[in-house]
Amino acid sequence: MHELGIIIHISKTLKEVAEDYLVCANNKVKITESDGKTHRTKETAILFFYKNEWFNILAQLKKFGLFYYCNIATPYIIDDNVIKYIDYDLDLRVFPNGSFKVLDRNEYKYHKKQMHYSNRLDFILKYELGSLIERVRIKKDPFNKKAIEKYYEKYLELLKKEDKTEESVTEQAKAGEESVTEQTESTVQESDKKEEANVSESYEEQYGEVLDKYYAALSEKWDGQKLSSEGLSQLSLYCQEGNALENVGYAFLDVNGDGVCELMIGAIHGDEFVNKMLFELYTLEDGVPVQIFAGQERDDEDETDH
Repeated sequence: MHELGIIIHISKTLKEVAEDYLVCANNKVKITESDGKTHRTKETAILFFYKNEWFNILAQLKKFGLFYYCNIATPYIIDDNVIKYIDYDLDLRVFPNGSFKVLDRNEYKYHKKQMHYSNRLDFILKYELGSLIERVRIKKDPFNKKAIEKYYEKYLELLKKEDKTEESVTEQAKAGEESVTEQTESTVQESDKKEEANVSESYEEQYGEVLDKYYAALSEKWDGQKLSSEGLSQLSLYCQEGNALENVGYAFLDVNGDGVCELMIGAIHGDEFVNKMLFELYTLEDGVPVQIFAGQERDDEDETDH
């Protein structure tokens, strides 16, 4: 089946309806999928739904920068105060530096064959993906900082008007403010979707928070103190010479055979001291990344003691 995306309309949300699109904003809101599963978003988000375009756009105000997650999907409808659309698997992930990555191609191919997509539908979906990519390249709204700042400010104003006594709600929303004004570069993410889908892309979504943090650490060349304060291995310091993003890699592997892939992060280039060395190992517990291992440099005194 196609995935039916459903976003429950709640209070404490910005809702602006234009002639051909709908804009919503929320913070850590509950999402209900077509299969009944629910989850909560982790940050303030600005969402754009279109009446005539075959995609929707989610701007995510993360701690490490402004990300976008775009779904290739039917134009939206509103049914009983619920936004609905059919998701056709193909997704576009856009990072703070303007780079992007197309996700879930394998899942799309699988469902295209299984559901017998017509040539016309296939053409429409791929055309819309190309149109979306062009928007990213020319920074057409909402793929620019000013557009998101405008709606974010409206959202904060709405929060204050709706309930001035709930200061905690406002403070949670303000946590996203730095991610708009302090953009950084970042890489990788989305979805734990279904059978026969691309396993790597599914785990990129689940471990996305860790990968986003690592991308920021490498691109901004965090020092040892910053790495430690964020719970990351200091060994990546040895990979900062040149293009740090090309010196560190990651892989997913079911280490203990329990059916859940662990995330391994380590050096693929760089200083001889850490070349091919594993920096960190993560697993998933209830869908949340948990660090199992973080390698640290031993100082010379420790080595002479053994």
